[in-house]
Amino acid sequence: MRHFLIDTDTAGDDTTALLLLARTTNIALEGVTTVAGNVDVQQATENALYTLQIADRASQVPVYAGASRPLLYPLQTATDVHGADGMGNAHYPPAIQRPEQTHAVEAICRLADQWAGRLEIVAIGPLTNIALAVRLDPLLPKKIRHLWVMGGAVHAQGNVTPAAEFNFYVDPHAVHIVLDAGFPLTLLGWEICVRDGVLSDAFFEEIEGLQTPLTSFFLQTNRLVRAFDKSHGVAGATQPDALLTAVALQPTLATKSAPAFLQVAVDDNATRGMTVADLLLLDRTKNATVVRGVDAGAFQQRMRDLLEGNPLVAQER
Repeated sequence: MRHFLIDTDTAGDDTTALLLLARTTNIALEGVTTVAGNVDVQQATENALYTLQIADRASQVPVYAGASRPLLYPLQTATDVHGADGMGNAHYPPAIQRPEQTHAVEAICRLADQWAGRLEIVAIGPLTNIALAVRLDPLLPKKIRHLWVMGGAVHAQGNVTPAAEFNFYVDPHAVHIVLDAGFPLTLLGWEICVRDGVLSDAFFEEIEGLQTPLTSFFLQTNRLVRAFDKSHGVAGATQPDALLTAVALQPTLATKSAPAFLQVAVDDNATRGMTVADLLLLDRTKNATVVRGVDAGAFQQRMRDLLEGNPLVAQER
């Protein structure tokens, strides 16, 4: 059985990613760690707890609140995209489950020790918690089976500035630490999400017809991001975090990948958060595998299965 931890700044499509993990039957979801990003860390934690409740996993998966700000820069959120609460301004009531007292960074290190060589981390927010965990335990990368990262824009424009994708922009110093730490790491960048991770208007119309608590939650939490994407010429809604999570659960969804040496720009100027990717490995040793393509049809089917309540099974590795 595969063992997972998800590190999330829970809002919008982060909730869909968490639902995918929580509803997959043949994996162990060992914990959820939250980080400031899309929303502040308190709201991200509440959103994660409520999402687990919607997934019928309340009090079954521990949730640990983590870093409240990036390592050096002030926090920049995405409430303009996801709403003040990160959930399409649904303002759901507090979940039944409450967060653990242990800090997320300590929880990451403890779970890495407990499941040494078996734990996979799905990181779908700024990498602050992961970087701090590396600082707390420099041997952490050797204990992690795989680190799956949604972030960056490889040879493409970002979604915050022309140079940078949101997660890398918010805390580039954390990205630098993680890329330099020696994790077995797969990165799925923004440009792949825009191409292969968009759920179409037709998909939303299909889901609207199901009228279940799960679909109502999905439609609400994605309501504002769908409108935001449409205002920027996207015919549907981007699901970057769900796309990365689907690939982590079923790596064969990635139709093309390439080894790379990745760096990130950290200075607070026009290139802050920019991904610098050497795919030719010129005098470099790879520090990541970069996903270059995903089976969009298979991804949409997995999303359909999730929202229809069909059994979800992860690929064995």
